[in-house]
Amino acid sequence: AVNRLLPLGVEFANTERSALEVWTFYLVWILTFAHAWLRPTRAWAEQLWAIAGLSVAAVILNAATTGDHLVRSFSEQLWPVFSMDTSLLIAALLAGFLALRLRRAKPAEAALQPVAGGDGARALGVPAEKGPV
Repeated sequence: AVNRLLPLGVEFANTERSALEVWTFYLVWILTFAHAWLRPTRAWAEQLWAIAGLSVAAVILNAATTGDHLVRSFSEQLWPVFSMDTSLLIAALLAGFLALRLRRAKPAEAALQPVAGGDGARALGVPAEKGPV
């Protein structure tokens, strides 16, 4: 989407447009790692929602900037455009579905609780130590 948003011929700090696109990719990548580090319990769901929203936004942005919306790309047999837009919409649906599933999931802490009345090591499948024979 950055290549659609940056004007042609733009430069920043003696960096050409194509390099700005690459730097933007890496910056967003680093920001997602920082987000996951700062919000470890919520980052998965929040990033899935971001994927869903940005995937839909990319389809809309493509239609707005090129005029190649889904109906036109299908009717004019522009298969690369049609398949990319369709893939983005499927990814958005999948990411939204998974984000909803994560919201409804029980906390993982329940899986870490020891078995009532049992030895924690046995609950994990570790054999008990034998005493002196």
